[in-house]
Amino acid sequence: MNTLRLNIINLHAPYRVWQKSEKPDHYYFVSDSGVEYNIDFKLDYAFVPSGAFEFSITNERHGQSPLDMKLKQTVFVSLLSVTK
Repeated sequence: MNTLRLNIINLHAPYRVWQKSEKPDHYYFVSDSGVEYNIDFKLDYAFVPSGAFEFSITNERHGQSPLDMKLKQTVFVSLLSVTK
């Protein structure tokens, strides 16, 4: 399992990121507009023998996400904090 360094993310990201006990490999945050997002990083060996990260971000409402630069910043900080 890959982990995010939540202490680092939460020092630099505009939105607070947390984990839920039922899905410890997923990370969540709520935007100013009230939309909850799920961030997931998985190591995938299907295409690269040494492994490559598969990244997903999901709007938990499965609706259209409003334009939000804080969302972009939170995801970017999260990407920088991935550890194996």
